[in-house]
Amino acid sequence: MAKKVLSVFFVMSVLAFAACSHWPDTVRHALSHETGINDIAYGYPGGPWEIATHFTSTEVSPYVGEKIVSVRVFIATLPTTLSLKVYKGGAITPSTPAVVDQAVSASILAPDSWNEIVLSTPAIIANDEYWVGFSENGSGKTIFGTDAGPVHAEGDWQNLNGGGWVHLGAGGNWNIQAIISD
Repeated sequence: MAKKVLSVFFVMSVLAFAACSHWPDTVRHALSHETGINDIAYGYPGGPWEIATHFTSTEVSPYVGEKIVSVRVFIATLPTTLSLKVYKGGAITPSTPAVVDQAVSASILAPDSWNEIVLSTPAIIANDEYWVGFSENGSGKTIFGTDAGPVHAEGDWQNLNGGGWVHLGAGGNWNIQAIISD
């Protein structure tokens, strides 16, 4: 009887696993400077606004040759317009071109939750620095979430009206995670 129960359990387990529509992916790591817990959200009413988390070459060096395949972000209020951006290099300026500049439709986002956006073209990681973030039109909506801190030196960057990158200065880190896969 025990063998028959074990056999039935095995067959049912195989069938249940085979019925899964999503097989485990090869995600290796999530790069981030936040705690994973949203504390508060921010908005900017003055015009174009970008937020980003900066990863140094030391932080990305274990993943050289792998790819940033998606980005997770906490969205509080659905934006009117949104673009996912990945920059490469140590000191980026408003004129630095993004290696990824992907429009994100609000229809794929859920408010007051973590959202994962898959890159249509993954960013291959080189031995360089990366800025992973989002741009929004400055609607004033409280869109992007932060944790409660403590702030990481590279976790709270923003660029207001194209004036250059400065720290948010509110004591928390943007809830952004760069998902790396091989």
